Amino acid sequence: MRKLVLLLSVAAFGAMPVLAQSSDKPLPPKDRRDPNYVRCRLIDVTGSLVKKEKTCKTNREWEELRTRGNSDAERFIEQNRTGANPNG
Repeated sequence: MRKLVLLLSVAAFGAMPVLAQSSDKPLPPKDRRDPNYVRCRLIDVTGSLVKKEKTCKTNREWEELRTRGNSDAERFIEQNRTGANPNG
């Protein structure tokens, strides 16, 4: 009887890591070029010489921010060229 209890307890503890590893959420992608791969960057805090803020986004979100920033900059430059600004 003792051997049976010992055998069952060893089997139960042996199965624990397998049960702990299974989860409903998908694993994050391992390829760094994957659009869903999460990257974190340290962003300078405005008004501080030293303080930085950690920001994490997917590659897709970083690309959208870069594209939007570039288009905003291009639009600003076009609006402020000599002769394009009616007030200036």
